[in-house]
Amino acid sequence: MLGPNDLCLCCGTIAHASFQELVEAAAAGGFRAVSIWPQHYEDARAAGLSDSDIRLMLENYGLVISELDPRQG
Repeated sequence: MLGPNDLCLCCGTIAHASFQELVEAAAAGGFRAVSIWPQHYEDARAAGLSDSDIRLMLENYGLVISELDPRQG
């Protein structure tokens, strides 16, 4: 669960990043969460990641998804 001082990396700030690139950038920047667009999820699945893989990636980087933004930039 996020606390009041935890930061979320908005996916729109690096609009052309893949899901993995977004997660890696957030972790490197000290963020605790990411927002994603539906396209991030769809592309991750098309790249062969299962829902379990996606959850494990987030867990390994210490992140959560805080927002699913329905509109892509």
